[in-house]
Amino acid sequence: MESDFAGWVEREFRHPVPIEYRDFLFRYAAAAHAEPVMPSRAYLVTGDGDEYEVSEWFSAERIPDIYRCCRAEGLIAEHLLPIFDSCGCVAALDCDERSSTYGSVLLQAPEGYFDDARQENVYEEPVLLARSFSDVLAALEGTQDVTKASRRDGTHEGR
Repeated sequence: MESDFAGWVEREFRHPVPIEYRDFLFRYAAAAHAEPVMPSRAYLVTGDGDEYEVSEWFSAERIPDIYRCCRAEGLIAEHLLPIFDSCGCVAALDCDERSSTYGSVLLQAPEGYFDDARQENVYEEPVLLARSFSDVLAALEGTQDVTKASRRDGTHEGR
């Protein structure tokens, strides 16, 4: 599974994916599939105090299809890799190494309008959520189940 995903990323993005995100996906892949991937009432809390409910983590095998759908709808730019759904909003990792925000996590809300002249959906610029994927994991708050689902280093609260 890891090689399939890595091959798809290489073909699609032609840029490296930040290693912290690949580690999250594959370090404990077997454990991730044994436990539910969807956190129960997980909240990503930014430095500004904004809270975003994490509805679902996107697993590696689902990301290519989710990416194609998001691109077709104009929800995310071509260099953004979808990470999770936040109640209908897509959080994405900037994988364009030429970008000033490379490795940052952005939130794209599905609010926009249809531009008749361009014949496509136009959305607002994504909001910066975190400077790195590790910052996202550190900023998750919620139930104990969320903590266990969001930590892939094998540690749990209370240890």
